[in-house]
Amino acid sequence: MNPWQILTPPHQSDFLAWQRQLLANNKTLVTVLHEIHIALRADHLIMLADGKLHFQGSSCDPQTHQALIALFDGRIRLERAGNDWVALPC
Repeated sequence: MNPWQILTPPHQSDFLAWQRQLLANNKTLVTVLHEIHIALRADHLIMLADGKLHFQGSSCDPQTHQALIALFDGRIRLERAGNDWVALPC
């Protein structure tokens, strides 16, 4: 898969299915993402700013959401979409 293909929704779906398959086989995944809506589907988020730890926590924890919003200087908001969280521009 071309790394740029991850940006398209069909390839995002394939990527998530691949991750679910690995997790079902008791694998541990560490993924570096800039696609916030996909990162929010992880169990745990680790956020970096200027190469330093900004925050880490459960992806569904309100404190994690506030830290993510702060990381982007309040220029995003998080909304519930079904069972998922999505980041939207303010």
